[in-house]
Amino acid sequence: MSFTKLAFTIEGLQHAQSRNQRRIALLQPPNLPGRVAQYIAIALQAYAIDITPVDTGAWKNSHLILDHFARGRAEVYVNPYAVNPRSRGETSVSEYAGVYEQEGGDYAVYQRTLREAGGRVTRAALEMARQAVRNA
Repeated sequence: MSFTKLAFTIEGLQHAQSRNQRRIALLQPPNLPGRVAQYIAIALQAYAIDITPVDTGAWKNSHLILDHFARGRAEVYVNPYAVNPRSRGETSVSEYAGVYEQEGGDYAVYQRTLREAGGRVTRAALEMARQAVRNA
């Protein structure tokens, strides 16, 4: 299977991310695990966006959510088609984001997101689930 490589401008990435967030917020998962997954994904994506270092903005605007809410799952990931405009389309954001994740430290955005916000977000999601079960 092959994929066509698309290049997005910073404005295009911002628009795509904004549309992605609005569409996901509009989705009402059909079950409690889906609503919990949605809550966690949106909160962790927002945190990752907030702490991502900004040079051109390509990395900050490349965090997307892939929803599997019907199965109670979701993924936050770096858009594999996003490129840094300074590289003239030669360097994908996911390449250098992956290197930073492996190195750890301040630029390991997803490691930091889980370490710094994961517990708080999970506790809030579990409390949301407890309330839903109590009110059912």
